[in-house]
Amino acid sequence: MRHFILIFLTLINLNSFAQKLNDSVLIKYRLFIYYGCEDTIKRIVDYTIENRTTGSIVEYKPDSLGYCTLPKDSNTNYFLNAPLLYINLSIDKSKEIVTDTITIEPIYKAPIRTGFYIGQTYYQYYKCGEQCDGFQKVYRKDGQLWQKGHFKRGKLKSLKTFYPNGLVQSIIKDRLFNGCDVIYDKSGILTFRLKYFLFISHYRILDKENKKYVDRYGFGQYK
Repeated sequence: MRHFILIFLTLINLNSFAQKLNDSVLIKYRLFIYYGCEDTIKRIVDYTIENRTTGSIVEYKPDSLGYCTLPKDSNTNYFLNAPLLYINLSIDKSKEIVTDTITIEPIYKAPIRTGFYIGQTYYQYYKCGEQCDGFQKVYRKDGQLWQKGHFKRGKLKSLKTFYPNGLVQSIIKDRLFNGCDVIYDKSGILTFRLKYFLFISHYRILDKENKKYVDRYGFGQYK
């Protein structure tokens, strides 16, 4: 019996050591951004990646070549903070070197910076640097519709973005009584949907691993 207990404890320790060893492995992440307005891809070195898993923010910054070294922890959630971007970052943690290209569409959301401020950050929508107003449309080089939306002095009313294959990529409606934020993959499958009415929110998220949708309810409007 004593030998069995020793073997059991040894297996637990080995499993814990293997997990720590796996989490200590590093990922080198490199960021490129495709700017739809300019039709160019640029390597970005002016960005930070935030780890908010522990409750406190830990920042990682790239080196002179643009590589950001990150711990390969399966439980870590990363946020990317880059020019015109602040998003939840999905990283393939099975690789040691990850090169990521993120697209900034011609119509995009950017924070309003008016000097020193405290409190909530407010955003406006822009089309290639100009504040969006009225009905806006953007086409790709091949003539395919890319984005169409309705705005009022930078404030979003509705925006629909399309993939190059013509399928809908996302739909955003900022309305107090009938707002939504919907995302589809390139084959047209719904991956995320948020609907809100006043201060009641309903989320539907695709669990790709288990191939099913997860529904959640909450208070407040997610932006």
